[in-house]
Amino acid sequence: MPSLYVLITGFGIPFWDHKINILKHNLEMIHKYPWSKISITICQYSPFDDFQIPTELIDRYHLNIIYETGIVGEFMIKYATKEHLQDYDYVLNILDDVELIQFNWKKALEYIDQFDLDLLSPSMSSDSKIQYNYMLQEPQKHYTLKITSCCEYFCFLAKCNNFQKYHQHLDKNNPWMWGLDLILKKHLNLKVAISNTMIMKHWYKNESYKYIPDICPTEGFKYCMDKYNETAKVLSEQQAILYYIIDPSTLP
Repeated sequence: MPSLYVLITGFGIPFWDHKINILKHNLEMIHKYPWSKISITICQYSPFDDFQIPTELIDRYHLNIIYETGIVGEFMIKYATKEHLQDYDYVLNILDDVELIQFNWKKALEYIDQFDLDLLSPSMSSDSKIQYNYMLQEPQKHYTLKITSCCEYFCFLAKCNNFQKYHQHLDKNNPWMWGLDLILKKHLNLKVAISNTMIMKHWYKNESYKYIPDICPTEGFKYCMDKYNETAKVLSEQQAILYYIIDPSTLP
């Protein structure tokens, strides 16, 4: 059986109690697959004295809690390096307000291998907080995967070796990672898929930005555009969905 490294790239306020419930659920979902080895690291950025992840969860799932201020991209840069992943086959990066609703780990690993995917993302439930409609699940359609030129980061599953293709483009000057999701194919040359049969829910939107007002996400976006000599207008005109893949075994 393969092994898995999980990184929750920031965990904290607001909505602490609900996020603890999301965490409990996601830990149960992740452990439904018989991984040969699993390591789960949570980067907690909340005020550490007032908010604590329950000891019962830490002990049951052998959680590694890192108490450190920071932002999503900074945590991924620091704790999803080649050295962190070298003893594992797959890596799962996920936000603290993303709930895994439906996830077939066996199929996900098969798809990553069969179609040589660099990143695999679940699709968004219809009641999720979203920016781009291409992230939504389409239950009325019978495709299994859509290969996309872009994919917003909420939950990425990848082979550890392939993940480095993404990780090397993370930049401390863009800690919120704005814009990176729009250039995955064009500049990072990644093969990205969004599953229509695996679903997640994004509960909140832009709630964390107000707690770190000195790090403006739009400035990070501009930095990203300048770095890759791109414009928002040109990227808005790119084809988001490149093609579809159907797994007959998932058809009703």
